[in-house]
Amino acid sequence: MSEHQRNWFMVAWPVLLFFTGTLYSAGSADQEIQQIAKEQENLKPLVAKVAVLESNADQVKEDVQEIKADVKAIRNVLLSSKKDAE
Repeated sequence: MSEHQRNWFMVAWPVLLFFTGTLYSAGSADQEIQQIAKEQENLKPLVAKVAVLESNADQVKEDVQEIKADVKAIRNVLLSSKKDAE
């Protein structure tokens, strides 16, 4: 190997490593961006569903309270009719 070839190799090798590393980093970053985009795509419908559920939370709470009151009233009626039967 001549002196000129060695000098060229000493300059070209770090430049080649730099560009190879840059391409690898760009590919890795692109892959991460694609993965995040896919996860976000999967989460968007869930966020909408959670928003709908949260908006109906007060109504559901009221409905559950009404059901509990109805069950309590039915239980009291059944217990009172059972005591009357005895």
